[in-house]
Amino acid sequence: MNIFTFNRKSTDFEAIISSCLKSLINRISDDLERKGYYWNKSWGVKRYESFILAKFILDYSFEGVMKDEISDEEKKAYYFLSNKLLLNTFNVEFSEVGIDYENMQDEINSKIKKYFIAMDDDSQPPECYHQIYSIVTGNQSSQELNNEIKKHTVCMQFLKVNNNFSHLVPKYEEQLNSLKEQISAYGLAEIMLPHMIRSARHEMRNIDIKKLKSLSKKLAKIEK
Repeated sequence: MNIFTFNRKSTDFEAIISSCLKSLINRISDDLERKGYYWNKSWGVKRYESFILAKFILDYSFEGVMKDEISDEEKKAYYFLSNKLLLNTFNVEFSEVGIDYENMQDEINSKIKKYFIAMDDDSQPPECYHQIYSIVTGNQSSQELNNEIKKHTVCMQFLKVNNNFSHLVPKYEEQLNSLKEQISAYGLAEIMLPHMIRSARHEMRNIDIKKLKSLSKKLAKIEK
C-alpha cells in the first residue's frame, strides 16, 4: 500500500527533501573537484563520498531545525522519505558501475554516524569540520598534518646548514610543500561545510510540521 496516496498535498515536503538532497550532492561534488583540496581521487570516488556527506548534512540540518518541534516518533516520515530518496538516487547513478546501495548501506551508515559524532554538542568549529573532512578523504587529521609540518620544518633547518645533507633539501622541500597543500584544504572545508549546513537548514524550515506529523502517524499505523 502506498502511504503517499492519502492526500497529495501532505507530501509537499517530499519535493523539498528530494530537491535539497540532490542539490547538496551536486554542490558538494563540484566543490570537491576544486584543485585547492589536493585530494587526488577519481571523480567517481568523490561523487560517492558526496552522496554520503549530503545525506548527513540533510539529516543533521533536519534534526537541528526540528529539535524542539517534534518527537522522534513524529520524524518517521522524514526518515522514511530521505532514506528512500537516497536509495533511489544512489542506485540510479551507481548501478551502471555495479555498485548497489544495499551492498554499501553498512559503510554509508557507519560514515554518517561518524559525522554525527564529529558534530556532537561538545564539538567546536573548526575542529568538527576538520574531523569530517578527514573522514571524507581518509587523509591525516589537521593536527597530524601540523605535527608533520613542524617536524619537516625542523629537519629542513638542519639540512640547510649541514653540507653533508644539503642534497636532501629538494626532497624535503617537496614533502613540506605537499603537507602545506594538504593542510590548506582544511581551510576550504571550514567554509564549505557550514555553508552547506546553513542552506540545508533553510530548506528544512520550509517543511510543514503538521503534515509531517500527520504522515508520520499514518506510517506508524501501517507499521503496526
